[in-house]
Amino acid sequence: RPARLEDLGLSAALQQLGVEVGRVRPAMEVRVAASAGETRLPDPLALTVYRVVQESLNNAARHAEASEVQVVFAMPGDGVELMIRDNGIGFQVEGANRSGFGLDNMRQRVESSGGRFRLSSQPGRGCTIRASWTPEMVRLLR
Repeated sequence: RPARLEDLGLSAALQQLGVEVGRVRPAMEVRVAASAGETRLPDPLALTVYRVVQESLNNAARHAEASEVQVVFAMPGDGVELMIRDNGIGFQVEGANRSGFGLDNMRQRVESSGGRFRLSSQPGRGCTIRASWTPEMVRLLR
């Protein structure tokens, strides 16, 4: 569990992660909109959200040639919604070798915690990753 997640909480840790990636990759603008209600999140779920965002930002910086990445973390009701969208080069999802980009890892993290993982991308149109957990699943993870 990253110390910043423990010390700052999920929202602030996501904000700091975005700032750091933007500092290392100044040609890539990272915008993070994060809910402050994450204190109700079970620790394993907070870690999953953090790791998915971290991997997505790494992919956008290393592989996507993105100039903009938007991260949205919200807690509608008592559920959890996460969306990461970049404006990079994109790729054809069907048949793509996703293992080198950690996409299968992200999917496994989300689904093993009871969440739903969706990936959409097309060449020339960037990539969007969405993960969501129902209020019932969030309660079960406590």
